[in-house]
Amino acid sequence: MVGALIFEEAIESRAGLLDVRSGSPDRKMQTKQSCATLHTSGPIHDMTKRVLDVGNCVPDHGAIRAMLEQTFAAQVLQGHGHDDTLELLRQEPVDLVLVNRKLDQDYSDGLEIIRAIKAQPQLRDIPCMLITNDPDQQDAAVAAGAEYGFGKKELHAATTRQRLAEFLR
Repeated sequence: MVGALIFEEAIESRAGLLDVRSGSPDRKMQTKQSCATLHTSGPIHDMTKRVLDVGNCVPDHGAIRAMLEQTFAAQVLQGHGHDDTLELLRQEPVDLVLVNRKLDQDYSDGLEIIRAIKAQPQLRDIPCMLITNDPDQQDAAVAAGAEYGFGKKELHAATTRQRLAEFLR
């Protein structure tokens, strides 16, 4: 929540678009719509790194999002499966993609999404990380072109912050 407030205040002060402290539903909707589109204009995108989190259940996505917002003031988007992830990446600039080893949506292999991203010329340069505690799966992801990721048990570890900082600072 703190990261979201910082981001919203930055939007308000830099873009002069929003009064996020207003409690009206119209303002909240405007805030969400404006936050989703500000990446394409002006210095807000230059300041805020964007992360796409793919295949995590609601509690895990919430924990990952909170850590990324609080530690890096990053904006976190969510993808659920292969098709919506690739479509979003074609439409939205993203600085890092985090892919769960087993997708919550259908329990398919997240490594296949990394392979699909790396196979497409317009997407292959986007850094990806696999979220898994299994070192053999991490090695397979690196062999497919990903950066060495982290496991959910390591979410708040200094080594995880260091790995993420390489792409989010």
